[in-house]
Amino acid sequence: MTKFKYRVFIPEFIADRIKFQTQEFEENDFLKARKSALTYLSKIISILVSEKIITVSDFKNEESSELIEIKDLKKSQENDKILDFAHLSECKIKFNYTEREFRKANELRTERKMGLKHTILLLGIVKLEIAHEKDNFVPVFELKNSDFPINQFVERTILNRMIPNAEVLNFSLLYSGFQFSIKEKHHQFREIFLTENNLREKELISNNLFFDFERKLLSIYNRRCMISFFIEEKYTASARKAMLHLQSVYGKLNYEYTPKVMIRNNFYTVYFFDFNAELKLIYSKTGNLYFRNSSGMKKADEQTTFEEIVCDENCKDELIKDLLHKL
Repeated sequence: MTKFKYRVFIPEFIADRIKFQTQEFEENDFLKARKSALTYLSKIISILVSEKIITVSDFKNEESSELIEIKDLKKSQENDKILDFAHLSECKIKFNYTEREFRKANELRTERKMGLKHTILLLGIVKLEIAHEKDNFVPVFELKNSDFPINQFVERTILNRMIPNAEVLNFSLLYSGFQFSIKEKHHQFREIFLTENNLREKELISNNLFFDFERKLLSIYNRRCMISFFIEEKYTASARKAMLHLQSVYGKLNYEYTPKVMIRNNFYTVYFFDFNAELKLIYSKTGNLYFRNSSGMKKADEQTTFEEIVCDENCKDELIKDLLHKL
């Protein structure tokens, strides 16, 4: 008879702090093993939140990009002892490391010749794992934010291999299709769109007029700042073709493409352009220094500040702003 084995993996430094260890759960019925493992994992995560070893944050509301800390984690509708892991995967996860843990991470980084960020993540990742037929454990959930989360069908695939001729396996998925990084973009775009009198940060396409589209795209070329291009869903396909045509004429623009952003019951495709990373300093043959800001090219003089050159009024990085003011 096939045995199904799940494991809740708790990194050493977390186990030392909460006095709970990595634990395995084995049953003849995979649903029983899974339920026991998820119950234990939910208990561990709840302790981590209550002890402030991790901080879980979600957005204040659907129209804001502001994050607020969550102290009472959302539970599964089927079982109030198990967390809603799909919702948790949409939240911001932050580990609050101590000085001792940073020192340990640095020692491990030197020993294994790894990057510091990767080492810290390795020390702090609580995982749910399943053993496949060779008894090797494979992660099916990791308590961290990632642009490339574990494929939510890994668990189902392994179980299908272990249960010959299995019928459709019905159980709650551990990941949402809408991870934090994606959710964050949608909230940011929604906030930009709904903020009044910020026309310097957004352009809206709500018709199929080619020359109107061309004028707005050329405006982006000239302003060369951070700006979001919102296109109503019914014009998305034709606007995409127009974008490709105009870029073949005027030159390629780098942008980030995000489809199906829901804003007050309407879908938009968003092209996000960010020129802040581009080189903005130009020296003329006569030795004059010019820099680009949101108004175009400007000549530097004795009164030009750090903020004007490095971080103009479109800069969103508060850390850089604060640093520049201190300088």
